[in-house]
Amino acid sequence: MERYETSVGAVVINSQNKILLIFQRKARYWEFPKGHMEGQEDELLTMDREVKEETGIKSYELIKGFRYEINYSFEDLEDVVHKRVIFYLIRTDDPIRICIEHEKYAWVDYEDALRLVKYDEQREVLKRVNDFLRNSAK
Repeated sequence: MERYETSVGAVVINSQNKILLIFQRKARYWEFPKGHMEGQEDELLTMDREVKEETGIKSYELIKGFRYEINYSFEDLEDVVHKRVIFYLIRTDDPIRICIEHEKYAWVDYEDALRLVKYDEQREVLKRVNDFLRNSAK
């Protein structure tokens, strides 16, 4: 069987441009807050809900002009899952309160984030964010 899923999340930065990573308890890797679209939710509603559920962030600034999509496939029991994940970029200085799905969190600089994430797709998201922030600072 083949299955298609869409998730939406955010790369969260603070006022010092540190990047928030959360450590997935079950799968044992660092990631960005994200989750499945539910029902007729649009992308920004899903991103908002998932960020708030997974990090406890209450208020943030959506950084206009950044939207990046990654696509990958994997096997899940007997299914092949085709996954599309859309990322937005947000800035906050709210305190973090992670949910039970995650074990810990860290605010890290770009170089540390590149080292900590597990997948090339995550590194590509980080590179796009870094380029976007550098270009918008000019």
